[in-house]
Formats: sequence, structure tokens, C-alpha cells
Amino acid sequence: MHKFLDVLVENLLLDNAKLVQLLLSGRATLPDAIGFCQNYRLAGIGALLLSGTSRDFRSRLDASGRAYAHFLRSSPEDAKLGSQAGPFFDALAAGATETAREIAQLARHSHCAGEEYEEDFLFPETLMQAFFLGATRDACEALLVQWQAALQGTDDPRLDACGALIARDTRAFDGALRMVLTSWEVLTERLAETNRAAPEVLETEGQVSVEGLALVRLAESLGMATEEEYPGIPSTARENGPLGAAPDAWQRPQG
Repeated sequence: MHKFLDVLVENLLLDNAKLVQLLLSGRATLPDAIGFCQNYRLAGIGALLLSGTSRDFRSRLDASGRAYAHFLRSSPEDAKLGSQAGPFFDALAAGATETAREIAQLARHSHCAGEEYEEDFLFPETLMQAFFLGATRDACEALLVQWQAALQGTDDPRLDACGALIARDTRAFDGALRMVLTSWEVLTERLAETNRAAPEVLETEGQVSVEGLALVRLAESLGMATEEEYPGIPSTARENGPLGAAPDAWQRPQG
């Protein structure tokens, strides 16, 4: 653990205290909103690592989701990108199902060629359609086929994980999730070796996989059996219970 992790967390929340008026005023751009939400995610993971408990972890992931829903609600369609869905996964990982649903309803649901990879768009899009927007099984299968075509013969364990969730296939999901987490570990190591990630990212998102946790939460909600712990998904991150924070708590980063 970074010996200054507590300082990193404090600085992330201070940054959000400076940025919050930008979001509330409606002047925030997509990068502004994504940066604000990432600050909450990193601060949440930092709190989990420092305390070994999930209260602040979950409440800050919830804050990320609520802040993003606010941004989407006040933004035109061309100001959104479907692949920019980190806060959707934050809400899922926090157990904030209704916030995840609201993000799904407000998100852009068309791929923006030239601005995002199609597979990165289809990852959250498939989950949103399958579990929050009432898509039929045929529609979900069509998204998986589209995703496979976009990969042009390369592998993407996220596709396998989503397919297993849609099929309610516990064994396939477990194998795919482990591959998702292996890919996350490899990417983290590469970023560290090449100095292409800030210390606060490596010490937080490089230690806990919020996307992986979100997938586990979805599997649990479908009644699928999961392991107590996975690499990058400690059991302490999976605690349940009411979130407790007020809906507008995201507006008070230091509160």
C-alpha cells in the first residue's frame, strides 16, 4: 500500500470540491464529468484499502454514479459517449441498482465511430440492454454477434462474461470473469512498467477491479453462485446493506 494513500484520497476529494460547481452549473464537458467520477472511484478504493471496510468505498462509488446521472440528464446526445461508462460500473459495484438503471436510461445507445472502439461501447451497452432496458433475448444475442464481429478474430473476455450472464451459465461466467481479471492484472503491470499511469491510479484501480466487482454483483442478482473472493475483488468490497447517503451527497465531496 502506498504510504501516502490517505493524502492521495484527501487530494482527490479536494479536487472534486473544486469541480462540483462545474457539474451543478451544467457547464461540465464529458471529460470533466468522467474525471470527477473517477476521483470518487479512486477515493472510494483508497478508503477500502485503508480501512478494510466498505462503507466509504460504496458511498463514493454511489456518488460517482449519481454525479454521472446528473451530467447525462442535463447533456445533449452528442455530448455523450456510450463507452464512457465507468460510473455505470461504479453504481453496479456499489449495489446502487436504481442509479445504474437511470444511467442506462440516459446513456447514448449508438456507437460513435471514430471516437470510441466498438467493443468498448458494446460492453456497457450489452449489460444495459440485457439487465436494465428490457431487451429481448434475441436482441441481446444480436449485440453479442455484433461484438464478436467488431473484434475481428481477437479475444475479449468481457464478451464471454456478458454472454454467460445472459445465458445464466455459472461455470462459463466464472471462467470468463477470471480471464477479465487476468487481463486487468496484465494491463496494470504494463502501465506500471511503462509509467503510463499516475500513482493514485496504480495504488487504487490497480489494486481493486470495480468492473470485475460490478460483474459479480450482476451475477449475484441473477441468483448465480460466485466465489467469496477473486483476484482484485476482496470480500470486504462485497459487503451489502443500505447505502445510507442522501441522493445529493455527491455534491458535497468533503461532507
